[in-house]
Amino acid sequence: KFNFSSNFPAHMEAQFISSFLIYNNFVTAQEEENLMMEFEKHFKRHLYEKDHWDNAIAKFRETEKKFFNKVNTPVIEKIRKIAFPESGEHSQVLPYTHVLDLAEEGYIKPHVDSVRFCGDRVAVLSLLSDSVARFRLEENREIYVDAVVPRFSLYVMKGTSRYDFAHEILKNEESYFDGEHIHKKRRISVIRRNEP
Repeated sequence: KFNFSSNFPAHMEAQFISSFLIYNNFVTAQEEENLMMEFEKHFKRHLYEKDHWDNAIAKFRETEKKFFNKVNTPVIEKIRKIAFPESGEHSQVLPYTHVLDLAEEGYIKPHVDSVRFCGDRVAVLSLLSDSVARFRLEENREIYVDAVVPRFSLYVMKGTSRYDFAHEILKNEESYFDGEHIHKKRRISVIRRNEP
């Protein structure tokens, strides 16, 4: 479900929709709990940071993991199978999975993932909270589309949504969709990328 700004070019709507894929209920509540048990061992030792090195995130903690425990490895592998091709130039997934812990008052500012560090697609598993993602056209950031990103969902950005739009997670005071306030609580993102 998308909410396009009134100035969004009609010819780009289908292009955007086909490049931004959402898989609802990608994980169960039990799988989320299992992942959180593994993540909390790391995050409980760290405070939330105010600003990210590239100025893209506010109020966050993060880590990178190469290996997961036996219970969680199948979930991480399932992300790879759904989001990335089995073979070919885009099939090489980066060995480290990025885990981002966004505080309730935290948010992600508009940005395009650097092509130096990431290939043609980004897969994001959302845990603990619903949120609203906004995609702003890089050529004109007044043109945008909003999407609700549900808890337990996986979304995949590729093509147009990956390269032509800056994406952000809205702060709570701006987190509305179709006039309804979507309250973002603490949110964990499990992010897999392929090689540049």
